Formats: sequence, structure tokens, C-alpha cells
Amino acid sequence: MKKLFILSMLGIMMMGNGVFAATSMLSNPSPAGVWVKFIFNFHKPKWDCLRGFGLCFDIEWGLEGIDGQAAPQGCIVKGQINDMGHLVVEIAETDLLKYENGASLPFFKNQRFITIDDPYTLSLSTCKALGLSSRYTVKPGNYPVTFSNGVYTVVF
Repeated sequence: MKKLFILSMLGIMMMGNGVFAATSMLSNPSPAGVWVKFIFNFHKPKWDCLRGFGLCFDIEWGLEGIDGQAAPQGCIVKGQINDMGHLVVEIAETDLLKYENGASLPFFKNQRFITIDDPYTLSLSTCKALGLSSRYTVKPGNYPVTFSNGVYTVVF
């Protein structure tokens, strides 16, 4: 009887851990390192997100590979958290040309760095999609820009 009781308890504990693991995976669907699509507005918050160059807002869009149309006020970008804990953002040159008729393209084209003047904290939904357990803030500073195969990459 004791053996049956111990085996039953062991089975319950093992199933309970499986449920806990499944719940954890659902609450944090994308582990760090997965590319996530989201939308950025490349304007300054202090100017009501209407002018200047900066990071104004982001909207979670979905995992890479899910297609859809961007909201007219934003530019589709891909982002991920790299092994060093930095936010890596990729922006296709074609998407920058579509966004406000290419008004933000000069900030990326033929530049070694983009300058962010104001701190920007990613939305909670975007942080969760990126696999972060807490909020991520891009601090003011110069961030390197690289261009390859029609895509600009910025590491924050």
C-alpha cells in the first residue's frame, strides 16, 4: 500500500511540474533570441510623436514570418534580444521608404550611428514577446548602424 501511495504521489508531482512548465511557456511565449515583428514610430515623444528623430512608441506585431500591414503611423521592424542582452533591431530599407515617404531613411542611410536623445522604454507587450521578464529601456546615446542586403541593423 505504501508503494502505491508513493508512486501515486510521484506521478502527481511529475504531472504538476508538467503543468507548471506549460503555464510558464504560455506566459512567456517567445524566448530571448527569437525575432519578433513590431512597429516603431521614429519621432520624439516630447513633440507628440509627430516630428524629430527618436523612438516614440512600439506595438507588438507578432513572431517573424507572420505577415500583415503596418499601421500608417509606424514602421515595421524586427527585434530580438541577443546573447549579450542587447536589443537588436532590423529595419528593411523598403519599409523605411514606405514609412512617411522615406523621411527617416537619412538617419540610417550612410550613417555609422543613429543618435537617440531621449530614453525610451519598450511596451510591456513587446518586452514579453521578446522574452524579457522586465521592461527594457533604450538609453540616450549613439548606437551603431550596419547595412547589408537591404536591411539596416541597430544594436541598442
